[in-house]
Amino acid sequence: MTANTIRIGMNGEEAGKELQSFYNWLRSDEDIRQHARVSLQWRPPQESEMGTALEAIELVLNNSFEVANLTLAYLAWRYTRREKPKVTFKRGDLEITVERDDEETMKKIIQSFKEDSE
Repeated sequence: MTANTIRIGMNGEEAGKELQSFYNWLRSDEDIRQHARVSLQWRPPQESEMGTALEAIELVLNNSFEVANLTLAYLAWRYTRREKPKVTFKRGDLEITVERDDEETMKKIIQSFKEDSE
């Protein structure tokens, strides 16, 4: 994972479905599409599973400005969700888990990732 790569994971029974939904949301955002590469990350199947499972979304960003765009896209997507999954954003060694959609948490993500990239 490079310094400009953010990995997004979710927990819960519907994690794969919610990751796919957020991935589609990101792919429909013109600013994200133009300034980031968005891909899905799969994990090998467990013994009881028939196929691979969606593990994370990976974004490769062009610059730290895109962290703010990602945060805005995330908030807009999260607002549409009836169930609000626990989401983890990881960039290098820095990991932030979001359980609420409050403004302070979002500011923390932007500031932390901005400082981490400098």
